[in-house]
Amino acid sequence: MTETVRYLVRTAAPILYAAGFVPVIIGAIVVVSVIENTIGFDNFTTFRYYVAAAASVILIGALVFALLDGGLVWLERLRRPTVRDHLRHCVALYTILVIVVVALIATYENSAAHGISLGYGLVVTALFVVGYAISIDATILALQRRHFDRASPGGVT
Repeated sequence: MTETVRYLVRTAAPILYAAGFVPVIIGAIVVVSVIENTIGFDNFTTFRYYVAAAASVILIGALVFALLDGGLVWLERLRRPTVRDHLRHCVALYTILVIVVVALIATYENSAAHGISLGYGLVVTALFVVGYAISIDATILALQRRHFDRASPGGVT
């Protein structure tokens, strides 16, 4: 039974980890909207808007992706994670990253000529969230591996 659960989690890990992208984006939009409605659009400069968006992505993303990664590590019973485990967790995110970068490059010239739109801003935010999620996964798996190496006598697995 536990091997079945472990296999299912390992198989679904890329989708589960990529699903964390949705609450982070929605949370950032809600936070920025609340700030914008509270302060008002006239007093809300572009720089403050970007700072609020980045701060909300960092805080909400850290919480969501750390909980997801911790849960995946626990359910998969990863004692000594490898780079292969990181790639398995983040394969969907790396795919999204490539698609977003291609979309940004393909539409940049048109956006620069006609002004940056809200859609372009969301794509840039998505790029930031995906990169942040990948870095959180890499950090947590590296810390888990380091913890295991210290706990093992002589670093033997």
